[in-house]
Amino acid sequence: MTTIREEITELKRELQTRKSVYPQWKVLGKITAKDAEHRTACLESSIKRLEEIERQQVGSQAAMFDNG
Repeated sequence: MTTIREEITELKRELQTRKSVYPQWKVLGKITAKDAEHRTACLESSIKRLEEIERQQVGSQAAMFDNG
């Protein structure tokens, strides 16, 4: 089982990898610009979604200990 933080870290690593290889892949005809943009957008969206879930979880946990 992985943590959300680990998943975010791995997705960010993958995003950076793709951003470094996609330009050459486009030149070689291995991927279209449209597909590269879509795949990049999907990863970026997934990262943002997981970061929001993580923020909500941290906020919920902090509220349990708030004596406010």
